[in-house]
Amino acid sequence: MIHLNFSNGHELLLKNRWEELSGKEYLTILDYLSKCLSGKDSVPKLRVMILFLLTGLNGRLHKDSEKSDRQSLNIYKMSQQLTFMLRIDYKAKKSFNSLKKDVRDKLERYLPEELDTTPITRWAIKSQKTIIPDLVFAANLLPTIKVGRESLKGYTFNLNERILSTSLTTSQFITAQTVSKEVSDTGDEYSLNILVAILYSSPYDSLSVMTLAKKMSHLDLRTKKAVYFNFNAIQSFLSTKTKYSILFGEPDPKKKKPKIDLGLASVALSLIKSGYSNVEESNLVHFFEIMYSELIQNVTTLHVQGIPIDKISEQTGLSLKKINQIL
Repeated sequence: MIHLNFSNGHELLLKNRWEELSGKEYLTILDYLSKCLSGKDSVPKLRVMILFLLTGLNGRLHKDSEKSDRQSLNIYKMSQQLTFMLRIDYKAKKSFNSLKKDVRDKLERYLPEELDTTPITRWAIKSQKTIIPDLVFAANLLPTIKVGRESLKGYTFNLNERILSTSLTTSQFITAQTVSKEVSDTGDEYSLNILVAILYSSPYDSLSVMTLAKKMSHLDLRTKKAVYFNFNAIQSFLSTKTKYSILFGEPDPKKKKPKIDLGLASVALSLIKSGYSNVEESNLVHFFEIMYSELIQNVTTLHVQGIPIDKISEQTGLSLKKINQIL
């Protein structure tokens, strides 16, 4: 939350994280983002629309021109605080990464035209860049969905005091991850129905998923897409913001988004053969902890044995950078 203090003594709490949103706010902001990214609305207008949504304020201005101008300026300044929904990606990665962190942070969240004119912002204005949604967060923002008259409870995913908890099982996550990739590759609504059924089968039952998927044909496409984006945001969170990121594939420089490819199914099978029982039905966080511990132990053991780092990389599939992080 952002605390906004006014000269009249009033204070306004403004949400500035995906995790703080209600389901309705999440769905509406996705609609706003779609319009902005398609070029129908500008980034400043997007921020103002989200400000009105999250505060209940409206755009009605005072009849007096001086007061109206002051109102407009205050609305603009408040909306500038909303930075969680978009990120600006610069094509010249090497030049961008050479900048100071505080400068990079501003350029990632604000259009360079919005910042004070400096040699760096002039460079940024001329540089090729892409505005992308910053969908990386640790929450299921649609805990329940309504299909006809039936309310379906979905999975839980929370981060409290750095402690991660979820109701997702290993099998449920692996299956959802596979289907999610299919949706991404094909845009097929039938696969999207299956994905929603997997995530809103509570408790998860793989045998009932196909039956439940048929019901999802009656669920509006807007909600189904929101479920898909939410699950992908959680995958991105796991692969970039947690210690488990080491378990995920390195980003592919030819693609804009991280490569999320754990090969979880084969890893689960390998753990079962090693003596870990009921891995597929275990809690996802428990499974990640096992994988993480096994990987760390494997790398350190090979290092103690005098195996060169490049050979450890070949055996584990880890990059040299990740191996050095472990050691």
